[in-house]
Amino acid sequence: MSEVKSYRVLLVIDDNPLNSVWTQVYRSADFDRVTAERDAALGREAALREEREITNRHIDRMIEHDDEQQQRLTESHKREDALQALLTAADERADTATSLIQRIVANFDTEIEFHEDVEPNDLEHDQVLADMRVFLGALKPAEPAKDEHVCTGCGSKGWTANCAECVPY
Repeated sequence: MSEVKSYRVLLVIDDNPLNSVWTQVYRSADFDRVTAERDAALGREAALREEREITNRHIDRMIEHDDEQQQRLTESHKREDALQALLTAADERADTATSLIQRIVANFDTEIEFHEDVEPNDLEHDQVLADMRVFLGALKPAEPAKDEHVCTGCGSKGWTANCAECVPY
């Protein structure tokens, strides 16, 4: 802002010199220029305040969105843990059933082998025994991969379980 010239003027009221006042006056062009500069500065300040408010609202929305994402992630972890617990329980039940069927088949085979008077004479009995053997064959553990296998997920050789691609089942 440039300098503004001011003038000191003695105002005499009612043509009485004892009734006078000194006052400071400015040229109207200087006054208008300074007023315009002040108004422009106030306008810039208002625009900056509005921009700051918009930025603050944007930041608040980002924080809310982050909180929502964190909540979704927590819920996802809870669902994953619950599913893993169900999977573990189902796997344990399958292991128990497999073990039980293996024992039943072994007992039938032993009975038939060592007791000549016990023979599988029932067609349904033979079919049940055959179905149990098929079931046990289907539940054999997967054979491990050869060392020449290279995982497409992490690039390591063999089944290292470093990633989802490394798990063979």
